[in-house]
Amino acid sequence: MRHKHILACICCMICVTSCQNESKELPSSMAELSMSVIAHIGEPPTLIGRYAGQDLNSVEFTAGDSIGIFMDEEDVVRWDYGSISWIPEKKTYWPEKENDHTFRAFYPYTDATSYDDIPMPSLLEQNGKMEELYKYDFLAATTTQSYGEDGTVYFHGKDHSFQHKSSLIHLQLNAVEDLANATITKISISGSNIVAPSTYSFTNGVSLSSNSLSNLLVISPNQNMKAGNATYYMIVNEKLDATSVVTLTIEYMVDDQLYIAQKSGFSDNKFQSGMQHSFSITIKNRTLTITGGEISPWDSGEDIEDIIIDAQNPTT
Repeated sequence: MRHKHILACICCMICVTSCQNESKELPSSMAELSMSVIAHIGEPPTLIGRYAGQDLNSVEFTAGDSIGIFMDEEDVVRWDYGSISWIPEKKTYWPEKENDHTFRAFYPYTDATSYDDIPMPSLLEQNGKMEELYKYDFLAATTTQSYGEDGTVYFHGKDHSFQHKSSLIHLQLNAVEDLANATITKISISGSNIVAPSTYSFTNGVSLSSNSLSNLLVISPNQNMKAGNATYYMIVNEKLDATSVVTLTIEYMVDDQLYIAQKSGFSDNKFQSGMQHSFSITIKNRTLTITGGEISPWDSGEDIEDIIIDAQNPTT
């Protein structure tokens, strides 16, 4: 069964608000150096959002979202989204107009002390819902430029827009055959450091720190398939080393009987950062088969292939 989906898109403009009058106005030389930012996620004209899924509505940053921006070697500045624009936690200006400066930006904001040691969101508490992905998504962007005509910093284009640094897994379970009357109780993905705690470095990329919970991602949807097809989204760390095995496990109930379907070597044991790995799953005669999976940029809506894996009743 093939399925087409369109990911949400986002284009945000971050504007420095006008300076508030205190005891006196800022000198005109300082006012001329005020900074604004235009930020895209993905490469225009096909922009992508921090949410992924089948929602056809445009998705934008919402009030309360925060990003961080490093300028050169300066400390990170937090920008909070209000009702209309982004507001910096402190007044921010260009040091001068003539020379190039490097800007490193990331989402979501954390109180990072260095652009080479930024904590990434924990991946352990995911529930598989598209609307919750923003809690686990991490994006970063870099650009180098001078003040230019109006002091706007541009995070856009192929090399300078915000990019996803983790990998997205998209599973569609089809409510036909054995799953037509089933209840999905648990879905898990296991593999070396698949959800390990991570930090991001603008110099060296993602670094993983193993612990006892690093190798297993579990969601428990308890979803009755009588309502129709079920779609789940999970974010995992990039995995390019195919020597360690990744296993997909699906547990479901039919007529009060528990069945477990498992596939070792899931996604060829690899997950690429910034990419979406999409699969369509159908179970017939207690057999769930993987015939392939589409790998596409996180932002694109590609067709997805069928999966078949053997399912077992652990009580027999």
